[in-house]
Amino acid sequence: MATNEDKDSPVVEVLKYMAIPGYSIYKLYDALSNTENNTTDELEESARRSELESFILQSRAKVEQELSIARRIMCADEVEIEEYYDVNGKGNVGLKSDDSSFTVGASGEGRKVTKRVIKFKGFSDKYLEEIKSEIDELEANQLLSQ
Repeated sequence: MATNEDKDSPVVEVLKYMAIPGYSIYKLYDALSNTENNTTDELEESARRSELESFILQSRAKVEQELSIARRIMCADEVEIEEYYDVNGKGNVGLKSDDSSFTVGASGEGRKVTKRVIKFKGFSDKYLEEIKSEIDELEANQLLSQ
């Protein structure tokens, strides 16, 4: 007799898709009908959650990138950095009223300049000595453990 775990296993699902002609259509309909049962608020909450997760992942990636650049700067023999950042934005909204007229106006201006070039050359002697001492230490520990 089949248990509940057997019914939900991936192998059984694949066999259902292969053996039962309308099973894939049924699963698609089931998935779509479950989406329709969700309220708009639930769908919006899910979208906000996904957007927040994406923002967090992007922030973590930027932090990791900066940390890796900092590590590489520490061990490089020569570093050439050329950065430009200029993000400006201006906006004006105006309202003017005279005896015979009423005027509303808005204007905006934006500017973005970004350039970042970081070049690394070689490794510093101090860093190479640290790596060599770590390798020697690992080899010594390996010899002792044998």
